[in-house]
Amino acid sequence: MTTPAGWYPDPYDASQLRYWDGSVWTESVTPAGGSAGDETQQVQGQPAAPDAYGGQDPYGDQGAYGAQGAYEAQGGHGAPGAYGGQPGYEAQGAYGAPGGYGTPVEAGVPYAYGGPADQFVAGRGLGDVGDWLSTTFNRLFERIAPMAILLYGVPVVGFIVFALIGRWLIAGIRITNADAPGGGDISGLAGSRFLALFVVGIAALLVAGVCWLAANHQMYAAHAGQAQPLGASVTTGLRRLPRTIGWGLVMLALILVVYVVMVLALIAILAASFGIDGDGNPFVALLLLPLGLVFLVIAVWLWVKLAFWGIALAVGPGGTNPFSASWSLSRDRFWSVFGRLLLLFVIVWLIGTVFNFGAQIVFGTAMSTLFQVDPITGDILVNGQPVEDQSIIDFGELAPGPLWFALLAIVYAFSQAVTQAIAISATAGLYLRGGGPGEI
Repeated sequence: MTTPAGWYPDPYDASQLRYWDGSVWTESVTPAGGSAGDETQQVQGQPAAPDAYGGQDPYGDQGAYGAQGAYEAQGGHGAPGAYGGQPGYEAQGAYGAPGGYGTPVEAGVPYAYGGPADQFVAGRGLGDVGDWLSTTFNRLFERIAPMAILLYGVPVVGFIVFALIGRWLIAGIRITNADAPGGGDISGLAGSRFLALFVVGIAALLVAGVCWLAANHQMYAAHAGQAQPLGASVTTGLRRLPRTIGWGLVMLALILVVYVVMVLALIAILAASFGIDGDGNPFVALLLLPLGLVFLVIAVWLWVKLAFWGIALAVGPGGTNPFSASWSLSRDRFWSVFGRLLLLFVIVWLIGTVFNFGAQIVFGTAMSTLFQVDPITGDILVNGQPVEDQSIIDFGELAPGPLWFALLAIVYAFSQAVTQAIAISATAGLYLRGGGPGEI
């Protein structure tokens, strides 16, 4: 089914109309209650008539957007009560699913702001890549204030406190050389300082978890056209944190299992290659290459299948299995999901690399006096001198000051916030377009 060009309710903003040129949404918008301008199109030669919003009904029926008989033209574009929670837009799979407004971008793809978001079902595709990327950044810029608070404003405080405690821990360490390489006495390793660092670290992780869940909730709602206040997203994050911790431990266990299997396989091949007494078969080492390729394929496959478990935890209806929800999203469209995730990875990696490179230039020199490794001899140097040549190494004198650590935390937190915000918006958009279960 091809949707005619014309003005339609904006899938990104319910207060306005957006012009559909017959194949893609354009940048032309107009208030829902105003005139659509010269570009207004009529369908099948029928005169346009006022709709419930005061504008023009592109399908030519009186009382569109919820009245009886709305969108009843050939092919069935809805039923009584469309846009009002009834089985709107469900004829021949056009324009989404029950409760959803859909979008002409892909017939049958539930998208944007119909009824409850958990009524969304899997669509027939993920849409154009360019449209997905454009929407990723557009929705992010629309919600930049709450996202900045969640991903930078709150976490940066934890980063600074953690960095300052780390500096306090380092500054108390003194090493006294005992005239023998590797010998000596270490003082200043106070257990209370390590405990303080551990407690602050755990607290920072919990707060970051709540903010991360809230940010996912924000972007899912934004992509669905139902922007949520910051407080509602934070409440959602707090409510879903315990469950997220449980599923996070399951994910960690899965990663460890895969990692241990890979390491054990590597050790087995090396042991068979060299043997205990040199009686191994060196040709067994040739298995390392195919084994590495097998593990690479498995890792990429799991990455695609489980890429959406986080957003599923943040917005999935109660009782949703995040692994199952993420797994089903790439069913029958693995390569489409893989391509988009790979593109997202490259974008985020490039942005993160730029930030990290700048931070290394600014802050790297300050740490060069603390520890270095001679590239020729392999000796460990402190303040440019070999460790064994120094009678006392006082970290309090060598480590940069607290301000340096605070600034480093601020820059690092900003880099993390930018890359996280882009990744969250992109995955939320794909999750919604792919029909992942969610509620707002």
